[in-house]
Amino acid sequence: MPLYEFRCDDCGVFDEWRSLAECNNPAHCPTCEEPAKKCLHHRCCCLVRCD
Repeated sequence: MPLYEFRCDDCGVFDEWRSLAECNNPAHCPTCEEPAKKCLHHRCCCLVRCD
């Protein structure tokens, strides 16, 4: 699951883990719950589970 970076106009930047299927869905700020915009640059961070 990739980690995406979003920006809230009031609260600033936050990260959210999202599946690829929901990567284009709107995000809401965890602090004020207002809609947030996905940042254009992509930081690649994925969890890989090894058992």
